Amino acid sequence: MIDHEYYYEDYESWFVPKFTPYIDLYVDALIANWLPGHEISKTYYMKALWINYQKANEYNPPHHHTGDLSFVTYLQVPDEIKEEHELSKGQRKNKGPGAINFDFGLEMPCSISSFAKLPLVGDIFIFPAWLNHHVNAFKSDVERISVSGNIIMKKERGKE
Repeated sequence: MIDHEYYYEDYESWFVPKFTPYIDLYVDALIANWLPGHEISKTYYMKALWINYQKANEYNPPHHHTGDLSFVTYLQVPDEIKEEHELSKGQRKNKGPGAINFDFGLEMPCSISSFAKLPLVGDIFIFPAWLNHHVNAFKSDVERISVSGNIIMKKERGKE
């Protein structure tokens, strides 16, 4: 539901070298903290890269991606969205205008089933591609710019 979403095809030379350190940190933390003892390849490649120019009343419905990891980083988040978000606190059931939401499962009593945050410029979210997520609309007459992509972890020979 975002009118201006553009896919890039030639990103290997300019984007991948700049973004690789962030993916390396994520994979290292995954191996060390969450999946010790599991065989996880540290070799990967980017499958897709696109840029979103989100405007007033546009949103991204609940969805997931293909591949192993997905990410989004924010290049422009106008102050008007932050102000609108602050003014809406306590007025609605959702997490507020402009928030990115990650849905872990069914909403159940005494459990955390989602995480939401209003992103700031420079924020990077890296997450499993299968994780459902969505983006709330905002009403301010501004444009928020984000870059997203999907990553495939290569299987090492003999580990399939």
